[in-house]
Amino acid sequence: MSLADTLEAVGKMLWTGYNIDQVGDNFKVVGEWDGEAMGKQKDGSDKGYALYKPGDHFIVNEDGWLCKVENQQ
Repeated sequence: MSLADTLEAVGKMLWTGYNIDQVGDNFKVVGEWDGEAMGKQKDGSDKGYALYKPGDHFIVNEDGWLCKVENQQ
């Protein structure tokens, strides 16, 4: 399935109000509180959705999309 097909099938979500912190070659998405982009409420409870979570792996395609790679273990 192509990325375009996947976006159409699952829907597209626009995340706004976030910053990107970079140190050397590493970066992370930062919200209003720690863990917001990783699916945590301010009180630490689960939001039910996340931009990414610990253990996720991504590969960058030629259009700059970070495409999630399923765990190969």
